Amino acid sequence: MMDRFMQACARTTKRVVLVAAFSAAVWAAVGAMVPAMGTRAAAAFDPWQLMLMPIGQRLPPFALPPLEHGGAGLFSDDLAGQVAVINVFASWCAPCLEEHPHLMALALDGIAVYGINYRDTQMAALAWLDRHGDPYRQVGFDADGWVTDEIGLFGLPQTLVVDRSGVIRHVHPGALDATDIEVIILPLIERLTGEAG
Repeated sequence: MMDRFMQACARTTKRVVLVAAFSAAVWAAVGAMVPAMGTRAAAAFDPWQLMLMPIGQRLPPFALPPLEHGGAGLFSDDLAGQVAVINVFASWCAPCLEEHPHLMALALDGIAVYGINYRDTQMAALAWLDRHGDPYRQVGFDADGWVTDEIGLFGLPQTLVVDRSGVIRHVHPGALDATDIEVIILPLIERLTGEAG
């Protein structure tokens, strides 16, 4: 009886050690990536979010109401068959304002940029877009955050690049800057646009 108990303890100890070693390896790999992200991104970086990002997953079906009466809202079907950028923003989000000029530039370049307004008020979001410009082809109002949570996003702002099949190909947590646009977003859009649809 004591032999069985000792064997069970040894197996449990071995499992705990393996899980701890795996966790340490993940943290070490992620930790090695943080310096390459730049100080602003590294300061806000949560390695657990990297493992939870929905890259490679299909966008879940969704239907968001418009910010204003008569607006189009945003439906997952609206994105079908095109390469699109989806930006999650709110009027109360300071980093959203920081990245906003870069989204305006993308829209001026003809890139399909769609917005999801997250846990905001319609009045505040409309005033914010009136004040700073509206880069979005369509904006959906995610008042309670259900759609954004269903996609698997955490924190604001978040920017996704979705391919023609509705698969999330890139998630950018935090504010986009000019380097992110030039080095990551535009080359990815160009590559995805060139792929057979």
